[in-house]
Amino acid sequence: MPSPYTGLEASLYDHFWTNEEPDDIGFHLDLVRFQGGSVLDVGCGTGRVLVPLAEEGIAVEGIDPAPEMLALCRAKLRAAKVRAKLHRQAMESLDLGEKRFDTVMVPGASFQLLPDDATASEALRRLMAHLAPDGQLLVTLFIPWFELGNDALSGHWRLHREATREGDGARVVCQTASELNRHDQTMRVWNRYETYGSDGGLLESQLKEMRLRWYYRNEFTRFLQAAGFSEVCTYGDYADEDAADGHGVITYRATR
Repeated sequence: MPSPYTGLEASLYDHFWTNEEPDDIGFHLDLVRFQGGSVLDVGCGTGRVLVPLAEEGIAVEGIDPAPEMLALCRAKLRAAKVRAKLHRQAMESLDLGEKRFDTVMVPGASFQLLPDDATASEALRRLMAHLAPDGQLLVTLFIPWFELGNDALSGHWRLHREATREGDGARVVCQTASELNRHDQTMRVWNRYETYGSDGGLLESQLKEMRLRWYYRNEFTRFLQAAGFSEVCTYGDYADEDAADGHGVITYRATR
């Protein structure tokens, strides 16, 4: 199971990953509405996608392996005065008993944290087992075109995001560095999270590392088909158009 988000990485998550462009929340909401029925958000984290779905009156549940992220999600649900059942589970060991959902979705490229084909195949088997008949699976992945086209940046730190923290007004910063293994289609990513006071002094710092795999479109389509999914289609960059060369983000829709 991938290392759960902890500490600054968890508490600052929404400062760096909320209000993404283009609108991935609206994109997922449209696909969920079209399908109808219930939703399981896999890797729900702080509820970035889950809470807006719940606010729309959609019956949604979420799973995530990170207790700190689930705690943040529960707080956001309370603040929004909506309900959603949350489970501390990983997708590769998902077991919600007899529950079945009309949509199972893995937004935010969480699937790419799975370390190898065997784990990824088991995760797909588990996700399919939790789909209702004719249910849809939505998996969003990215291809690191920027890193692939900028070898000189490998291993070098660069500013990724910065924002102002609500409450104390601290400046929060995320810096990132990465290294690619093109043969294995994996990327090691280091994120350094920092907070600074009004005087510019460093208040907190945390260094986290993760390993991500990427898949090309035909490769992942075959992977889904080998797992028993059918009618696989793709969307590029959260738009209602087929994924094409150059799209950095691809959402796969497959049916049971």
